[in-house]
Amino acid sequence: MGKKPLEYRIRQVSVIIMFITGILTVLSGILLFGMPEGPGSGESVALGISKDGWILIHEWAGFIASGMLVIHLYLNRRPLIRYFKELF
Repeated sequence: MGKKPLEYRIRQVSVIIMFITGILTVLSGILLFGMPEGPGSGESVALGISKDGWILIHEWAGFIASGMLVIHLYLNRRPLIRYFKELF
């Protein structure tokens, strides 16, 4: 097996990071949905992490996943353009 081009490696890493952060976003969203609301609710704990901690995880995982999506779309722009040309 030959050495893979840098663009291919970046594409691989971006997909893996998107997958992991996507799972974190879904998990934290489900946990946050079931947690109490209102004053003092930031002290609630799920899986050893406070509600405020889950909010932080949820936000950062979403930001990172969004950034990786932009990189992934950029690296796959040629196939995407081809798909849309074939579609329309």
